[in-house]
This record gives sequence, structure tokens and C-alpha cells, in this order.
Amino acid sequence: MIPLPFVRRFHTLFLALLAVFATAFCSAQDIKLHLKYFCNGEHIYVDSCNMRDTSDTSTCMVVHPDHMKIYDIPVTTYETRATLKKLLPTCKQPNAASVAAEATVQKQQQQIIDAQTPKYAPQRQITVADVQAELASGGSKDPQELAMRRCIAAGRLPSSCTGNALLGSFSKMITSMVPSVQDSSAPPAGPVMAGVFAGPGDWRLDFVDGGVLVNCSFLAPNEETYNLKFEPNRTALIINTTPKPLDLTFRADGTIVGPPGLVTIDGVIPSGSSGGSYTAGQSQTQTYTTTERMSGYQVQPNSADVQSVQSAGGGMYDVTTTHTSTTETPGQYEAGATTFAKKRATCPAVNLTSKGTSAGIQTMQTDLLKTAFGGDKGPPTPPGIRMQGIYAASTGFSLQFFPESVIVGCGPISARAYPYTVSATAAGGLIKIAAADRPLSVAIRADGSLDPGSGPYQVHGRMITGPTISDNYTFMPLEQTCNLATLMPAKNIPSTGGVAPPGHP
Repeated sequence: MIPLPFVRRFHTLFLALLAVFATAFCSAQDIKLHLKYFCNGEHIYVDSCNMRDTSDTSTCMVVHPDHMKIYDIPVTTYETRATLKKLLPTCKQPNAASVAAEATVQKQQQQIIDAQTPKYAPQRQITVADVQAELASGGSKDPQELAMRRCIAAGRLPSSCTGNALLGSFSKMITSMVPSVQDSSAPPAGPVMAGVFAGPGDWRLDFVDGGVLVNCSFLAPNEETYNLKFEPNRTALIINTTPKPLDLTFRADGTIVGPPGLVTIDGVIPSGSSGGSYTAGQSQTQTYTTTERMSGYQVQPNSADVQSVQSAGGGMYDVTTTHTSTTETPGQYEAGATTFAKKRATCPAVNLTSKGTSAGIQTMQTDLLKTAFGGDKGPPTPPGIRMQGIYAASTGFSLQFFPESVIVGCGPISARAYPYTVSATAAGGLIKIAAADRPLSVAIRADGSLDPGSGPYQVHGRMITGPTISDNYTFMPLEQTCNLATLMPAKNIPSTGGVAPPGHP
């Protein structure tokens, strides 16, 4: 059982790492990020802004750390740049120490980004000869650039392709800072669950990367691991709760049910808070002098600020005056972490549906990545069984699964994205890929391999022929044919394979 504080810390770290990338892309903008202001009786800070649109009508994400919601995540709102330009100058400003500290952090983060962020976009026109050379040489010299071009040319949204690349970078940065956290940039290939399912008795299952947040009755969300098993005409969903695992069934109608009767489950409840700190405000006084040349000046006896009056001749006088200004900065309060205590609850029988449920933490994270960089959210991830990872055959044929689509590929470049579904049959799991001209039915075998059948399969791929630094892409067809064969989990897309069908270059 993984307690909720771990979930809270993980998602806080996720948001913090997102801020690393947002800082890099927004550093040249006029809204300062991550500096805490005190406005209208509450603390706020700007976490990120739209990097593609810097006009006054574009939006920034504002975090309200004094107001927490479910999972101990602060409330966030979106405000236009115009609104923030008017609001922030009226607030109590961050102190000089905070500004200096943030500048140091941004400099360090930028150095990390410069070292780890690949250049995805070629700066010159790409030709067929370039692609043929890549095929002949076994792939691009820059695998990350090739992966980005391949993803976009396959038909996925650029924001989704960028989000996947950034999630990989997040994972590498997490493991570099916290060695105990495993690198999840290449998660294990296989079936997983997605979405939020809720039902009577305040039951809620919120599926996230690597686990599921479970709560019912008065319990707080608690992260648990789970397993999916394709049994004859049944998809078994086993959640590793205590004192007994939850043995559930994911049905064909998209609902999740358990055995009849009450369920006893060990979880956690909020028990208080720990930590928290207060930084006292500061008062800074500045003193400076000015000298002004005046004519016919007469010194006033009570003018305490005037230090001296000296004749400059010709009826002119040099008047030296002392000026004093005081700047007050407010104290800052950092909220502590919520503490949790173990608690056992008795909940009603499990009968859950995804209809009418709110967005889950996984959806909020991916949408945040896309909108932070000005991209479209794209189609939502269908709730239920999905696939993840790369599967490849020795022939060069491959399937690369994402939450909303699968990229069908032949060789390192030719690829096309299609919707897919996963269901249980008498023989096991079955993936149906909705390719327009030739749909594929791919069986999930007990050993974890995928069986798409046999025979040649033509992939109607494309290649990007212009720069990939904007959304104005130009494409040309890149048809390739590979033989279907057993697909095994793989770390990378095949670097070779595929031939052009007759009549295609």
C-alpha cells in the first residue's frame, strides 16, 4: 500500500518539473514565474504561461497555495496576461531574497534543460534522398529528432508528441535527482487501465501511471498497484489492497463490478499536518542625495533634508538634499504537508461506471503539459483497457501504443496513427486497430507477445518535408510494406525494415 503523502509528493514534483520547462520557454516573457505575491488576502504565484502566444489575451496558470483541493493539490486558475499585468503591481511584492533565489534556480534549471533537451527540428528542407539515406544507414543520427518527426507525420497532434517527449525528460530528471525512483520514461509494455470509475458508497478508482488511487466511504485516496488478466470471456482486475485484494471484473459495457456483499478495505484518513514555515517580512531603507542648481534660492530654517547650500555665482546656488525611501515586503507562509493515519472501512459492493465522473489526475497532468505549451488537448483517452509501450517484429513492423491511439509502423520512419480498442475474448485479450483500408485484429498472447497475423502489410506513412519548429507542416507520402509477424516488447522502434510497394519511390 502506498500512502497518499507519496502521491501528493509525486504530483507536486511533477508540477515542479513542469515549471522547469515552463521557465525555459517563458523566461523571455513579461510575466515573472514562481515568485509569490500577496494579493487580496491570499498568496499566489504564476506557474506557467502560453509559450506560443505572448499577447495580452493569452493565458497563464495561477496557483493559489493557500487553497488546497483533493490530493492536496493547490487550486489553480487561468488568467490573461492583461489581467496579471494589472493585478501583480498592486500586490505586495516578493522580497529581494526570493527574487534572487528564483533567479539562481532558473539559471540552474536552464543549464539542465540545455544539456538534456534535444533539438527536434531540422533546419533545412528534407528530401526523399534524406529519408532513403536514413533507411539505408539504420536510422537518423538524432533518434529523438526522428521520433518527433515520425510521431507528427503519423498524424498525432504535435502537442501530444511534445508531451510524450517531455514526460520522458521529466522521468530522467526525477531519476537524476531521486535515485530511488525508477525511470518510467519507457514503461513496461502491456495492457493497463485508464480513466476514473465511481459508484455508490463514495467508491472511486482513479487510474494513474503505475497504479490506481482507491477510496470509498470516508477514506482518502490511496495509491495501490493492480494487475489485469484476460481470462475466458472475462477481464480480471486485481487491485492489491489489504486485508484482501479486490478481485474485480471489467465488463464489456465499460463498468467494473465485484462480488456481491460488503467490502473491507484498509486505507488512510487525514490526521493533521506537519511542517510549514513562516519567513518574516523585511524592511529596506535606501538613502541617497541629489544636487540641484537653483537661482535666488533661500534656505528654509526647518528644511531638515537640505544638507548644504553653496553659491555657484551669478545668483545661482547648488542645493544638496538627502532623500530616504523605505520598502516593506510581507512575510511568507509555506503550508505544511497533510499527515495521514491508517484506517479500515467497510464499503458497499463494487459497482462502478466511468459515466459522469470528473477528470482524473492523469488527465489533468497530460492536459496541463499540452495547454502549457499552447497545444490542443486532442481527443480524450477512452476509459477502460488501453495498451502502452512499443512492440516490434524482426521484419520491421511495429506498434507503438499511446493512450488515445496506436502508431502502426514499417521501418524507422513510415508510420500512421489509428484509434484502437482492447477487449476480452474466449482466447484472451484482443486489440482492434481501426486502420481505414485494412483493420488489424491483434491477439494478446499469454507470454506477453502480440499476434497480428501474417502476410504483407502496407503502411500509408508520410514524411515531413519542411521544418518542424512550427505547426505549419508539409508532408509527402512514404509508403512502406512489411510482413506481419509476432511482435515482442521492445525499447525502440526498428531501425531497419520495409520496402516501397511497386510504383512508389
